[in-house]
Amino acid sequence: MKIKTIHQLSSALNDEITWRKREIIELRMQAARKGDVAHKTILRAGVAILYSHWEGFVKSSSEILLNYISNQKLNNDELSEVYIVQSFKSHLSTLSDTKSSAAAIESLRFILNEMKRSSNISHKNYVNTEANLSSEVFDRIAKSVGIDVQKYMHLYPFIDESIVNKRNYIAHGEFMDVSLEEYTRISDRVFDLIRSYKDDIENIAVLKSYLKKVA
Repeated sequence: MKIKTIHQLSSALNDEITWRKREIIELRMQAARKGDVAHKTILRAGVAILYSHWEGFVKSSSEILLNYISNQKLNNDELSEVYIVQSFKSHLSTLSDTKSSAAAIESLRFILNEMKRSSNISHKNYVNTEANLSSEVFDRIAKSVGIDVQKYMHLYPFIDESIVNKRNYIAHGEFMDVSLEEYTRISDRVFDLIRSYKDDIENIAVLKSYLKKVA
């Protein structure tokens, strides 16, 4: 689906966050009313599912934003620097990785010639979470789509310890006793992170901060 308007972007983000919130709440309700064995099983499974929502939302919402920016049909020189990088990513990789000066010059020439032409921002299956959305990977993804990560940095230990490490421990078949209180605390924080990321994505589109700043 091509996302061309703010309304379409907001609708896509709301759809993404709504079903995830519904599932998180449903798991909490089930864990609270089940018997002892099922209760512990649901809580352990719930931690893994919380991670999946964390990874899934960051990936999908980032790609929704790139989809929207791509469909604004802007020239490269109209974009702010971070999105110019998105548009020329493969050519920039050639510049930094190649040992061939001819290949590097060709890529540089292409970039310079294309600055006043239509941008080419990929978005479908573009965001790589590395199946392990640690704070380091999150930091890289968020910055790559123009999000200021400063307000998230104090939560990086929580992301690594309570979301990623616990999920990995459970996913690798290790036993971990998770209390309802702990699961509730983690799920509240995960949803806060998701909601904050949604707001940042939406603000980039609404405030048009993807555009080049005029001096």
